[in-house]
Amino acid sequence: MKTWIVAGAGAVLVALAWAGARVARHRRSTAARRLTQLVLDVFGDDWARRLGRSPGQLRDALVRRAEPAVAREVDALVSKVDVRFDRAGDNGQVGATMTCVYAGQDGTARAELHVPWDAAPADVRAEFLRDGATTAHREWTAPVS
Repeated sequence: MKTWIVAGAGAVLVALAWAGARVARHRRSTAARRLTQLVLDVFGDDWARRLGRSPGQLRDALVRRAEPAVAREVDALVSKVDVRFDRAGDNGQVGATMTCVYAGQDGTARAELHVPWDAAPADVRAEFLRDGATTAHREWTAPVS
């Protein structure tokens, strides 16, 4: 009888660990998608022009992961985007400074914007609330498989 209880408890622990890992992965993927959307809001039109694509094609490739070839084109164009989020007091806004580093000799581009609190990625908001931080840094790269 004792063996069955121990085995049952072990199975419950494994199931809880699996469920917790799924929730954590979902939160990370949701935050990554939100960061991708913000980066595309800022640089998407320029990247689409440079690649001879529509902004919708870039969104499909990078947010929905529907077009891997287009994502690889963006990856070849953009080395990374450094994003700095600044908590701007209690006004419900988060400042974001984005620096796009292009591959090769194409240089960089920089943009600043303010987004509503709810539009900032969830992991950034959590960092502000949990740690009391006023600045959070993220690095974005094209999600290629």
